[in-house]
Amino acid sequence: MALQQIIKRYLEIDRLITKQQSGDAEELAKTLGISKRQVYNYLNAMQALGRNVKFNPRKRTYTYLVKKRRSKH
Repeated sequence: MALQQIIKRYLEIDRLITKQQSGDAEELAKTLGISKRQVYNYLNAMQALGRNVKFNPRKRTYTYLVKKRRSKH
């Protein structure tokens, strides 16, 4: 697979997660035209790169978790 296509997939996954429109892994796989295993591979790679991706069962979509910063006194 060409690097350009891989980057486009990451950007599309990021866009869907940011908009909270990814759905679950099966829905995301259908949207992207890939397998669920590939979806998990992309999500794991994103986490390895520092993106805190979690599935929100209440919203039925993947979301980015933002760590709250502690104020320094």
